[in-house]
Amino acid sequence: MTTEEQEEAAQVAYFRTLIDLEKAGERATISVGPYTAMNLIGALQMVTRHPGIEPPMRKIMRELVNQFRPMFAGTPGEEIINRGDHPEFDK
Repeated sequence: MTTEEQEEAAQVAYFRTLIDLEKAGERATISVGPYTAMNLIGALQMVTRHPGIEPPMRKIMRELVNQFRPMFAGTPGEEIINRGDHPEFDK
């Protein structure tokens, strides 16, 4: 096995460890303000439309957006986020 193959195998093993930790309930808490959250939501929604994004990653991005949605419930931001789910509203 080449050094490059060994490095790749080590990275794959590391990601498997991260997956196992997440399945076991490990979480990281972040703290962002509403403006930053709205910008993150928009960026994540755009990422989900990229043709090179694999379905599992697309699912993760959508789950992140859904975690932010409650911050904007009952505000104009709720509609902005909902529109971001639909490419026909892209500008």
